[in-house]
Amino acid sequence: MSNENSNKPIYIPKVINHEIIDSGIEYPLVIVDAHSVIHKSKIFQETSSTFKVMIDPVTHHLQYKNKRETTSFQGLPYKDTTDIGRIHADPTYRLDNLVKPVIDFQIENGAALIVAPYLCSEEIHSSVFNTNITLVSESITNLRSRGSGLPLYAPICTSARALKEQTTINAIVDFYTDESIAQHVAGYYVMIADFNDESADPDELLGVANLVYQLSQGKHVIVKQLGAFGYVLNAVSNCSFTSSPAGGEVFSLKLMNSDFTPRRDHNEWMYVPELYDYVNDFELSEERIGYHCDCASCAGQFNAESKTKQRKIHYLLRREREVQTLMRMSQHEKIDYLLNSFSEAIRFANECISKYGSKLVTQHIYRWSEVLQRARTWNFQEDEKELEAFLKALD
Repeated sequence: MSNENSNKPIYIPKVINHEIIDSGIEYPLVIVDAHSVIHKSKIFQETSSTFKVMIDPVTHHLQYKNKRETTSFQGLPYKDTTDIGRIHADPTYRLDNLVKPVIDFQIENGAALIVAPYLCSEEIHSSVFNTNITLVSESITNLRSRGSGLPLYAPICTSARALKEQTTINAIVDFYTDESIAQHVAGYYVMIADFNDESADPDELLGVANLVYQLSQGKHVIVKQLGAFGYVLNAVSNCSFTSSPAGGEVFSLKLMNSDFTPRRDHNEWMYVPELYDYVNDFELSEERIGYHCDCASCAGQFNAESKTKQRKIHYLLRREREVQTLMRMSQHEKIDYLLNSFSEAIRFANECISKYGSKLVTQHIYRWSEVLQRARTWNFQEDEKELEAFLKALD
């Protein structure tokens, strides 16, 4: 298993408010949505003066009326590039109204890396998938013409459902690891539409892990908006994963044309890393689980003006503790560590269920463990060497 990307960050937090800055954690890279650069300019200025920043251009918002007409998105230079048909068919329109403005915006705002513009589709047999390949190629050409030394990341958007098919996974890998793209990009920015790592079935989890593993051989992979399943992906592929503090774990296309935005009430729910899940205050109370955390935020060392902020910083501190532990391990050690940790989480949850009748869910942890067990045997590079040797022997 390649360790070329072992020095890359495991967790890349998404900046929305001040919690990431206030946590005091020295993140090597953070991610900001392009519309937040404009709409939350003061927070962005503080963020970019503290951390290296990756800007997600969120160009898929152009596909959805509810998103592209929001006040925040209307501040972006490519807000009027709404003719999706012309994006597909007209190279001049695509270059002048999407590729150039997207790259300009990221460079002008001090991005540490460039993400090519992208649209989103849940499957690969579509004009959107083909256009995304073209957008990456055009971004490569445009960035090279500028003489910029900034690394370019190729966005890949599909669905967990599509990744149940091995042929789909292999096709995506073949397209994006072709020399015409792979030799010009530093990595891949992977978005799995409507993928909930807690409710996904084993085939979906394995499909996502398989895709990320194959793409990560020689290239860095960043996976958009994941919960603790991101640890599993890092263990099998050395990828990075993103989420906002204590939230943002599902990248949903189904909600893009909806006015509904799911939010967790942090006054009532707290992230419990020992269970890899959120638990409500009733279950956490002294009369039941009696949960106590020893992090600096829970110990009152931060002047958090609200319970919500205190719990978000708690989330960041505990996630950072886990990240630092994993960073010191090899791939096989990460797998063993997580398997043991998952077993302990299941034991703890079952104890709470038995003693207090707690309504805790553990099925996702069993499924995550299954992925880790299966991934132990993955070594596609060795498989390719064996195939080449076999073909030479036939010759």
